[in-house]
Amino acid sequence: MVKGEAQLRINDDIVNLKAGDYIFISAMIPHQVLTISNDCLWLAVHIYLLRKYSS
Repeated sequence: MVKGEAQLRINDDIVNLKAGDYIFISAMIPHQVLTISNDCLWLAVHIYLLRKYSS
Protein backbone atom coordinates (compact mmCIF):
# COMPACT_ATOMS: atom_id res chain seq x y z
CA MET A 1 0.00 0.00 0.00
CA VAL A 2 1.66 3.20 -1.16
CA LYS A 3 -0.81 5.60 0.44
CA GLY A 4 -4.07 5.44 2.37
CA GLU A 5 -5.84 2.38 3.72
CA ALA A 6 -7.83 -0.59 2.43
CA GLN A 7 -9.67 -3.57 3.81
CA LEU A 8 -9.59 -6.88 1.93
CA ARG A 9 -11.22 -10.26 2.35
CA ILE A 10 -8.82 -13.10 1.53
CA ASN A 11 -10.55 -16.46 1.76
CA ASP A 12 -12.52 -15.95 4.99
CA ASP A 13 -10.03 -13.57 6.64
CA ILE A 14 -10.34 -9.79 6.83
CA VAL A 15 -7.03 -7.96 6.24
CA ASN A 16 -6.48 -4.26 6.94
CA LEU A 17 -3.69 -2.55 5.02
CA LYS A 18 -2.16 0.89 5.59
CA ALA A 19 0.61 2.82 3.87
CA GLY A 20 3.81 0.76 3.87
CA ASP A 21 2.04 -2.61 4.20
CA TYR A 22 2.22 -5.34 1.58
CA ILE A 23 0.69 -8.76 1.09
CA PHE A 24 1.25 -11.67 -1.29
CA ILE A 25 -1.89 -13.36 -2.58
CA SER A 26 -1.25 -16.62 -4.40
CA ALA A 27 -2.96 -17.33 -7.71
CA MET A 28 -6.47 -18.78 -7.48
CA ILE A 29 -7.00 -17.55 -3.89
CA PRO A 30 -10.40 -15.87 -3.56
CA HIS A 31 -10.00 -12.21 -2.58
CA GLN A 32 -12.11 -9.06 -2.58
CA VAL A 33 -11.54 -5.38 -1.86
CA LEU A 34 -14.08 -4.37 0.80
CA THR A 35 -13.24 -0.71 1.48
CA ILE A 36 -10.65 1.88 0.51
CA SER A 37 -9.83 5.34 1.81
CA ASN A 38 -10.29 8.36 -0.47
CA ASP A 39 -6.51 8.73 -0.82
CA CYS A 40 -5.85 5.03 -1.44
CA LEU A 41 -2.99 4.28 -3.84
CA TRP A 42 -1.48 0.84 -4.25
CA LEU A 43 0.86 -0.98 -6.54
CA ALA A 44 -0.16 -4.44 -7.74
CA VAL A 45 2.53 -6.70 -9.19
CA HIS A 46 1.39 -9.82 -11.01
CA ILE A 47 4.01 -12.55 -11.26
CA TYR A 48 3.94 -15.11 -14.03
CA LEU A 49 6.42 -17.96 -13.98
CA LEU A 50 7.82 -18.97 -17.34
CA ARG A 51 8.63 -22.65 -17.60
CA LYS A 52 11.16 -24.18 -19.91
CA TYR A 53 10.08 -27.39 -21.51
CA SER A 54 12.63 -29.71 -23.03
CA SER A 55 11.74 -31.29 -26.35
